[in-house]
Amino acid sequence: TGDATDGFTITNTENPPKTTEVDVTKVWKNPDGTTLDAESTVPVKVQLTKTINGQTTPVGNPVELNADNNWTHTFTGLPVTEKVNGTKVEVTYTVKELSIEGFTSTV
Repeated sequence: TGDATDGFTITNTENPPKTTEVDVTKVWKNPDGTTLDAESTVPVKVQLTKTINGQTTPVGNPVELNADNNWTHTFTGLPVTEKVNGTKVEVTYTVKELSIEGFTSTV
């Protein structure tokens, strides 16, 4: 705004960061691929992690998946990029299930 007599004011406003979300759903299967009986399932915890420039770190606290939340959760408001040493770099997100005795998890 302004004019040649009084000068001009230039205002830069940073755009809000782009965000994404990550959905996770727990599926229970027997070794033969059939669905596991509900009475054989137990609540599980999953941890969201982020990887930036090859470094993986946890994001927040583990989240419990159980029958009450239909074994699903959505992590929201996750930045697509972060600044590292002044440079924007892409963030990759992964969800890992915390171990449950007697079960093997795959993503």
